[in-house]
Amino acid sequence: MDLGNKIKEGLSEFNEKLVDAQRRFMETNIGKILNNALDATLKIALPDVAEDVVIGAKDALLENGLIDGAKQIWNNIKEYGKSALGLATGNFESVEQVQMVAGSGGILDGISSLFDMALDKSVDSGKITKSARQKIKSSKNSILKNIKSEVTEELDNQIKYVEKIEEYSGKWKECYENQDLKGMKNANKNIQKYLEKTLPLENVLKEARKIEIMQNLVENTGSFEITEEERELAEALAS
Repeated sequence: MDLGNKIKEGLSEFNEKLVDAQRRFMETNIGKILNNALDATLKIALPDVAEDVVIGAKDALLENGLIDGAKQIWNNIKEYGKSALGLATGNFESVEQVQMVAGSGGILDGISSLFDMALDKSVDSGKITKSARQKIKSSKNSILKNIKSEVTEELDNQIKYVEKIEEYSGKWKECYENQDLKGMKNANKNIQKYLEKTLPLENVLKEARKIEIMQNLVENTGSFEITEEERELAEALAS
């Protein structure tokens, strides 16, 4: 197998791992945000009922489409972000762009409507009473406030993750200049660790792909002398 095909195969595996990690990240984090917000506020909304009823109400809301609906809203927001921000890809370029469409007018307003729908379905299915629905509905603003707080905290974490990726990308380049393969491997390992926690931000992904390709070039050729042709290959594959 020639070098170009080896690099393409390695990059394909890298991308598959990244897509799977980010898919799991989106699913678990959306679920976690909704779960935490419901936990905190349902106990306030239903103070006169037993704990198992509170848990049952939360489970009913989640089962009746709150999480799946939130995922769909998120996908719609991504499409809105592409259109409104003029992006050519399916990814955001920065955390700041995500913040623009994840707040009021975006995912939170969508979840407000979704919440009412999930409540109605929970009553229709007999999972919660009409009385409980009214109490929960009256606490909806508190629930949405908690969700907003969780979303804001998660976006703050995203900024930290991106900063870490940038830090380790700088370390990788420094190790490359010093022909320190062990240091390069360690920096690249840390880049991939934080990539698994981040949203799909195009600028971050492009830089990470380029580092992954350059890493493979050095390991496969056994040389730090990268030719201009090989650099062009790395740029083309990373784009």
